[in-house]
Amino acid sequence: MFPVMKHPHNNKFLPIDDILWTVEQIVTNTIAHYDYLKNIDVQCTDKCIFFADNGCGEHFGYKLTEGTIDMSIYVYYPIDNRFRKIASNIKEWAEGWFSGKIST
Repeated sequence: MFPVMKHPHNNKFLPIDDILWTVEQIVTNTIAHYDYLKNIDVQCTDKCIFFADNGCGEHFGYKLTEGTIDMSIYVYYPIDNRFRKIASNIKEWAEGWFSGKIST
């Protein structure tokens, strides 16, 4: 049996890997993000790595800034090509997202 978690927005129990990405998904989806930006001829000045999504196309992840350690979690809106900080760290994000206190 796979570990499950109750999703706060639809009250269904889902396998954790349906909510948090596997390492393969992290790599694939982060690379796809940069390919997407190239295809629409937009240069993203923010380097990032994503680890989950909200099920509607927005991704959760870290912004990577050279020389700075920032554990904040951001949501990325691909249509607007913008980030919004939603938590100070992954623990805050997980508790907020899975309790429904954080929404996108």
